[in-house]
Amino acid sequence: MKIDRLRKMQARTFSSALSPLNPPSRRDSVIRLRSESQSRSPQIPESLAIALGHQRRLRILVTLLQGPGSASSLSRDQLRDLSLNDVDYHLKKLESTGAIDLVNSEKVRGTEKHTYSLAASWRPLVAQVASFEPRRAA
Repeated sequence: MKIDRLRKMQARTFSSALSPLNPPSRRDSVIRLRSESQSRSPQIPESLAIALGHQRRLRILVTLLQGPGSASSLSRDQLRDLSLNDVDYHLKKLESTGAIDLVNSEKVRGTEKHTYSLAASWRPLVAQVASFEPRRAA
């Protein structure tokens, strides 16, 4: 969504820069060439960019590679430096991208406890990314 807004804004800037009142300058042609070369670069799927584009989401994915977990269990056991709200927010984002699946939902003290698991299609990718991630001391 942000990318679309940025492209529209760039298009408006380019069209106003190329109007008859403003002859194209060297800078405008460089910007035009840069934008054309960027459009030829391989496009990353938005779901992949959302899932792997944030360090906390990446850590959650690597943690879910070990097995299913809920927001409370992840924030309490493996990801102690993240609050429950942070983990829950990022789990929802990951679920919307299809990177994780809802395995179980149960009522606990008047609220829903959701347990998530890493989607099977994402498992090889996350395993490969986890092998590159530097290990932290707990």
